[in-house]
Amino acid sequence: MHTEGQAKYGQIARRYAAALFDLALEEKQLEETAKELAGLQSLFSQNDELAQTMTSPVYSRQDKVAAMEALTNQAKASKIATNFIKLLTQNDRMAAFPTAVAAFERMVQDHNNVVTAHIKSARVLSSDQRKSLNKELEKKTGKKVNMEIEVDPDLIAGLTVMIGSDLYDASLKAKINRLSQELKKPNLN
Repeated sequence: MHTEGQAKYGQIARRYAAALFDLALEEKQLEETAKELAGLQSLFSQNDELAQTMTSPVYSRQDKVAAMEALTNQAKASKIATNFIKLLTQNDRMAAFPTAVAAFERMVQDHNNVVTAHIKSARVLSSDQRKSLNKELEKKTGKKVNMEIEVDPDLIAGLTVMIGSDLYDASLKAKINRLSQELKKPNLN
């Protein structure tokens, strides 16, 4: 349901996400809906059996809808989130759910002028370093930046920052690799 659904259902998922975004915006429930969907997505990603059941042809749509209604009731999901999942289930599109949630989250971030920076650092960053980095990234992007930081000792020193499809690599590993490539070039003198 995860990787295959993301590749196969990208366009479909974006359409569902766009419709959900319009409704949540109209109802002034963008943030609440985003949080609920993230929580429900977490349930799906942690329960492979549930994910397989929802995409399996063995179970009828009625059974799948009943299971999703029970799940959303137990999670005390809002009417918007419940109806979204019910619609995906009725249309046999639950495989698109993870991709739809990701697309919805990007739409909410765009609406709120926010970007997510995926950062890998060779070591744990101090609070001051995180604040300074956040300030620099916000200045560079002109947007509020949510940072997701991961420690990767393979970088040797420094860090990498991925915002959307833009990669900023200030790691020692990358500098060594660039120097190594330069040294491998034939001498043109």
